[in-house]
Amino acid sequence: GGWNAKKPADVTAMGELLGKDYGEWIENLRADVLRSDTPLIQTDEKWRFVARGEAWNALGNRITDEDLNRFEATAISVLGERDPKFDLPKEERYAASIHGKELEHSQLMRKGIAETLALIGSRPQALTSCSFGKAETTAILVVRSLFNKASWERWASLESHLPLLAEAAPDEFLDAVESVLVDL
Repeated sequence: GGWNAKKPADVTAMGELLGKDYGEWIENLRADVLRSDTPLIQTDEKWRFVARGEAWNALGNRITDEDLNRFEATAISVLGERDPKFDLPKEERYAASIHGKELEHSQLMRKGIAETLALIGSRPQALTSCSFGKAETTAILVVRSLFNKASWERWASLESHLPLLAEAAPDEFLDAVESVLVDL
């Protein structure tokens, strides 16, 4: 997988996440790709990490509390998006894109954010520049925000990302599942 800037909402979300506009952060990425030890690769205007775990260990010390604050806001915004295919009758949802009922953010962006959240929650020791407990708290707050009093549409919109969200904050995720089951 990889990420590219085909969806305007993805470019905006990346700018919010990084605290820089597209031109500024893309030039930083281009310079990093030229280094021989970089875990980042660019081909055909798509960006990807060689191995996400290695990149996390190599780059984690660059992440600050401020970065996690921006990530939290961006993750809640991107992953909290309601899938507009639910505006259609069940039997027409398979053709949602034909009807123009698509998420603003790409599935690659949503998956990347969910994967990063899982890393933040499950491998916080790589974030050596962050305050103690900040990574775990960030993961918990994102999962809590996404599932607190969530409708079935929220759960369904996040369907493919549920395992990663469970990995990010297992106790918080299980509390959310339990609260849904109690309400049934």
